[in-house]
Amino acid sequence: RLKSMQPEHSRSIGADHLCNQILRKLGLGEFLKSRGWSDRQTVMAMIQVIMRAVHPGSELRTVRCIRENSAVCELFGVDPAGITKDTLYGSARRLYDVRRDLEDYLHNRVCSMFNMDEKIYLFDLTNTYFEGRMENSKICRFGRSKEKRSDCRIVGLGAVVNTDGMLVRTEIFEGNRQDVTTLEEVIGSLGKDAADKKRVVVIDAGFNSESNIKWLVDNGYDYITVMRSSGVKYTESGNVVEVKDSKHQPIRLQRVEVEGGTATSLLVDSDA
Repeated sequence: RLKSMQPEHSRSIGADHLCNQILRKLGLGEFLKSRGWSDRQTVMAMIQVIMRAVHPGSELRTVRCIRENSAVCELFGVDPAGITKDTLYGSARRLYDVRRDLEDYLHNRVCSMFNMDEKIYLFDLTNTYFEGRMENSKICRFGRSKEKRSDCRIVGLGAVVNTDGMLVRTEIFEGNRQDVTTLEEVIGSLGKDAADKKRVVVIDAGFNSESNIKWLVDNGYDYITVMRSSGVKYTESGNVVEVKDSKHQPIRLQRVEVEGGTATSLLVDSDA
């Protein structure tokens, strides 16, 4: 008799169900309701986050996937026909409005759940391009595209993560914003608590400026950065220590005294 059965509308639910369980463990729904969201708005946000994680795509493609490929709506007792791309656009805007509080909530929740003892923050920027005109956008600007798309307008994407890869802070910048001008805004948004706990901020040479280093020191942060090597004079002052990277390639480290410098400096030498 099983051979006589024919599927009429088969859809996936495994990954969607798993993602839903994770969001419930994180308490995303409770957080949104504490911000005055209705049950309908909360459910739409949960569905949108699940779909972005499991079936990433545009709002239009997401609606098609909800109706044809995913059984996510059955997890919430929602009629898929009632979800349109405009519904998802509205949900995305509401999520963006609470993004800062939501980031802090999820960050604290995950650190508590997994007993993460954060000591190091890594901060970096990248950018992405838009192929449309984007003429009315305030942040889509022509700039130095890291994907070599100088013909397109871009936006900058900044992120702070801990050494477990957990997002601590994200930010979107104008496409022509210089990296060096973003550090104080992003790290400063972490609040006094991060500085009081003596977090170490790791940044590359693009953020290394006298004003940024002074700001980090004045606000209680330790830091690790790449020194701009042009014109730097130094003398060797320590023994060479050899370590290996994740590919077991040797890296030689040696403490040096930089002329006119006050911070601890290392000479890093890698054959690779």
